[in-house]
Amino acid sequence: MMGYLFPDRFPGIKAINPHPVERKINGAYRLYQIFKGMELIRIIREHKIELPSAGRRLLHGLVDALFNETRDIILHLLMYHIHGAETQREAIFQGLLFSRMQEPSTTLSDKDKVSFEHLTKHYFLHSDSHTRHHHLDLLYKDKMIMCKMAIQMLKETIAFRLTC
Repeated sequence: MMGYLFPDRFPGIKAINPHPVERKINGAYRLYQIFKGMELIRIIREHKIELPSAGRRLLHGLVDALFNETRDIILHLLMYHIHGAETQREAIFQGLLFSRMQEPSTTLSDKDKVSFEHLTKHYFLHSDSHTRHHHLDLLYKDKMIMCKMAIQMLKETIAFRLTC
């Protein structure tokens, strides 16, 4: 990402191939699956659950899979949905600046000031699956928010990798 942010003449990321055929699980639904995996890791770490060696290997594999999937979502968004070097650079900056420590806004009207926790509650945490699917469909339409959330998730998976 740093290569995209600070080069002399960043041309932006452009896809070589046409957009892939739509999958059964689009990017917003994939982010939701990543979020659930990250919550599992948080629970294991928070409760200091001692895992046997096979469990630790499985946890490391999960962290690696979450990292790879999140990275792929970010690259896909930048190649196919967020066009132009300046817009891509802005998306990456916004994602890098997006922090869990941020002052949370209570509404989604100012999307630059909404915390990661608020966005995950808004888009992911619904007990009714119909409501959750509706919110995931809304998320899918907002590629900048998807990119911002994906970069935050990537930062967290890197932290998991360093501490696993």
